[in-house]
This record gives sequence, C-alpha cells and structure tokens, in this order.
Amino acid sequence: MAKYRYMESNLTQRRQSLEEKIPDIKKTLDMVEYLHERREGKKKASDDDDDEEDDLDDLDEDAPKKPLKTS
Repeated sequence: MAKYRYMESNLTQRRQSLEEKIPDIKKTLDMVEYLHERREGKKKASDDDDDEEDDLDDLDEDAPKKPLKTS
C-alpha cells in the first residue's frame, strides 16, 4: 500500500511541476510564432524588392543602348 501512495505522491508532484511550466511554454510559443511571422514578412518584402529590381532591369533593356566610353 505504501508503494502506491509513493507513486501517487510522485505523480502529483510531477503534474504540479509540469502545470507550473505551462505559462512559460505558452510565452515561448508565442515568441516563436511572432519571430516566424516576422521572418516570413521579411522574406516576402525582400522577394518583392527583387521583383521590382527585375522590372527596372526590363525597362533598361527596352531603352536605346549607348556605347560605353573609355578613357
């Protein structure tokens, strides 16, 4: 009988310890999600910038080409 009381006590302590960790784990998860969204936003913004540069390159190709002058 003492064996089962010990097991129950151990289980109760472990459960309490894990329940105390829940708020910290939630905060950590929120931060990870925030950083992930921020990283994705930067990637999209840099991809958009690259597209704009490509558009500008296309416009330059349509313009009349001038010969390069060397000195």
